[in-house]
Amino acid sequence: MNTLEDILKKDTNWLDALPAYQNKSIHELLEQGKTYEEVAIIWLTANGSENTYPFGSQNTKSLFFEKLMEEVEKFICREDTYAEEKKQLFTQFKAGDVYVITFISTAIAPIVGASASLIAPAIALILMTVLRMGLNAWCSLRQELKHENSGQS
Repeated sequence: MNTLEDILKKDTNWLDALPAYQNKSIHELLEQGKTYEEVAIIWLTANGSENTYPFGSQNTKSLFFEKLMEEVEKFICREDTYAEEKKQLFTQFKAGDVYVITFISTAIAPIVGASASLIAPAIALILMTVLRMGLNAWCSLRQELKHENSGQS
């Protein structure tokens, strides 16, 4: 595997890379009919995003999630960002799916001001969305949403 697209095209249940207690909580929410995005927001707000800086106000509970999504998008959709990190990921991918989630979480955590362990489940949920949609479709959708949102300002 020498590209992120190769890694993300794998038929992987990224949630299986999480510890059992996280996986169980997430699956319970998914079984209630919630989307991956809804579960990620619930996870982040229930597990401490109020303690992250500067995204913790009550009125902006999904702002932290959106910032996380932006960083995941940069990581997986743009060749010019996280280049060194991706190079390292490709050389060490054989460590498996848990490694991918941990690696991406660790790379993004300092940027969003949260611990890697807090955001790892949200990263897994985002990767599940990418897997379901396809990498190119997900990246295109993210660009389209940004374009729409910039027109509303």
